[in-house]
Amino acid sequence: MGTVTMEETRTRKTGEDSRTAEDKKIFVCRNCGKIVVVGAARDKRKVFCSGHCARQYWRKPKSVQEKRMLQAREIEENLFAALKGQLAETSER
Repeated sequence: MGTVTMEETRTRKTGEDSRTAEDKKIFVCRNCGKIVVVGAARDKRKVFCSGHCARQYWRKPKSVQEKRMLQAREIEENLFAALKGQLAETSER
């Protein structure tokens, strides 16, 4: 049997893998508006940055939920517009 290095052990426990920048998921938390970059394959977050934010969001009235969702969507659109601008800028060079 082969030996397992500390780096391999850490990678297995955290679920990190050799994801490239294109493979990483980027989203904005619907509750707090934080920009989240998910790089680990085992990380299944898609809407909220943490369980705490998810619980906070669902405990609020529907009107507050809708307002926060619209704010998150606006931040996300601005973020992706900026990223597209940077990509276009680098491709022109």
